[in-house]
Formats: sequence, structure tokens, C-alpha cells
Amino acid sequence: MMKSGEFKVVEDCPSAKVGRRVVHFKSFEVEPFDYEDLRRNNPRKPLQAQVKFRNAVLGDQCENIDVTDEKYQSDFVLRSHFSTKSYTLTQGGWFPPGFTTLDNITYLMDRCAYNDVRAYCHADGDVPINDFVECLMHPGTRINILPLLLEGNRRKLPNDYEVLQQYQEVMFNLKQKLPDANFVPDQVGSFLSVKRILEDPFCNIGREQGFLEDISPLLQSPVGRKRRGDVLSKIRQSADLYSVGKSSFVFLAAVSAAVCPQSLNPARDVLKIRANYGQDDIYNALSDLRCLKILSNMIAILPDENPVFCTSDKNLALFWVGLQGRGFSHSLDEMSFTIDISETLFPNMDSDFFA
Repeated sequence: MMKSGEFKVVEDCPSAKVGRRVVHFKSFEVEPFDYEDLRRNNPRKPLQAQVKFRNAVLGDQCENIDVTDEKYQSDFVLRSHFSTKSYTLTQGGWFPPGFTTLDNITYLMDRCAYNDVRAYCHADGDVPINDFVECLMHPGTRINILPLLLEGNRRKLPNDYEVLQQYQEVMFNLKQKLPDANFVPDQVGSFLSVKRILEDPFCNIGREQGFLEDISPLLQSPVGRKRRGDVLSKIRQSADLYSVGKSSFVFLAAVSAAVCPQSLNPARDVLKIRANYGQDDIYNALSDLRCLKILSNMIAILPDENPVFCTSDKNLALFWVGLQGRGFSHSLDEMSFTIDISETLFPNMDSDFFA
């Protein structure tokens, strides 16, 4: 759950007998929005979502409310006047940008979110004028552009010069649009250090590329019941061959792409599976999944910075939210977390398959 600060709810249609009711929450925790709210969201229409407050403490500005307990919980449907094209992914779910009132959230931003900020500021119609992305304009918003820089714009890991060039261009544009934001880190050298870690031969980027290249023919056409067992077996064998972990995002995405019905299969779209699947598609897929790795590691290593990942890639968001990741920890240079092997992403699957 995400801890948050003050919040006030004012009744729209007060009762003639009781009068207007005002609920003032001095502090509370809010559960992230769920998979169905995300699936139903139309980025060009006002957001509707189920909001769940937990451990809420009422403040001194309540009106016509009997305060009897120290802590409360409250469930209600948010019917906002704002739409949300971008999604901020957090531990266990998602929020629209700026939904929580914490001051110390770090927004990891990918190229999709970056383009949304620019489109919103230009008012070119691509992002509605009443969109939650406006909350990123608030003074003090903390932004980390690491995912954007590592993605590059040539469908391969950028070299040092390209990172520097991208950094200068992006920072020039964002500081014009978000003059009161705090950018962390504020030096390009920090981003170059992370890039060099990714280039280390001991990292698994090459292994994951080989894995996707190997299994992609299995997923070119929908996997029916007759092929399911054989396809899953070959995916597992390929993961062993390329030393790809059973808890890695790329392995989880491959399995989900194989077993989910094609009518709602976000993992298949995350992996960019299509005819003539090539190296560009593989790089794009792994680049997206790398953003989830960065988010996971930051949750584990820097929890006090409240990292969230801001993107408008709905399929990537659905994949993350469907996993229901929690309990992120980092030990001995390895990151671990717990997921739900649920019907959402893994219908009729057993957790033993991932052992």
C-alpha cells in the first residue's frame, strides 16, 4: 500500500436532514488500483476506479461525521473529471500520475510518458487537457529519466555519446515543460555508470535475447490446448539452455503469452510477437521489460524514495499489475519478489512450473 497525506471528501448531494458531510483524512494508506480498473480505462475518458483507503486517521475538519474509532477503512468509486493516458506502476498495482499526495515519490519515466508530457504541454490534442499527467507539473515533482535514456532511439543499447546527447535533449525539453521539477540524478555520469553495468558480459541481456529468438517461432500463432503442453515444455527447456531464470520477467512474459487467451494477452504484446520477428522487436521487448527490472530493484533497494514507473504502454502496465508483485528484496546481488500465479496472466497454471 502507498502511504499518503491529507485528503478531503465533500458530499455532492447532501441530505436535507443531516446537511453536507465532509470527511477529512489526516493520514491514510491507499491500495493500488487493480487489473480490471486498468483494463477498463479509456485514456480519453474520465477515470473511474475503485479506491480503497486503509488505516485512515480522521482529521479535525470533518463535518456531520461521528468520529468513534482511531482508524478507519473506506472503499468508494472514484469518478474523476480527469482522464489518464499514463499509468504509474507501483508495488502491487498502479495509480494515475500524482494520485497520492506524498512529496517524496520518484517518477521513473520512459519515452512514452516523456512524449505524453510534451504533448500535454503543447496542447496538441494527443493528451486530453484534463489529464492526470498535469500532476507532474506540480513544484517539487521528482523525476528519474534512466529508463528513457537506456532505451535509446536506435533500437539498441546506446553508446556513451548517444546517452549524453539524449540526456541533453531530454533535460532541455523537460526543464522547459517542468521548470519546478527535481531531476535525479542530476548528472549524466550516473546514467553512464548504469549503462556500463548493463554492458557487462555477466549481465543476462545476451542470454535473454537468445531465449526470445529461440522461442518466438512457438508463439507466432495462438497456442491452443493441443500445443500448450509441448510449447510450455520447450519454453522451459530454452530457459535452461540460455540460463534465463524462471522468475525473470522475460520468462514470465513468455509463459503468459503462451497460455493467455488471445483476446486479452498483454504479455504477447509486451514481447512484440509478430510475423518476421526480428532483432528490433527483441530489443524493444527487452527494453520495456528492463524498465520493470529497474522499478523492481529501486523498490527493493531504495524503498524510502517511493519509486514508481510512469508509462502509457497499457500492455506493459497490464502485465506488471497482473503479476501482483510484492515483497521485493535485494540480497547477494540478486533481486527477488513474490508474484501471484493467478488466472489473470497464468490460467490453469501451477506454481511448481516456475520452480
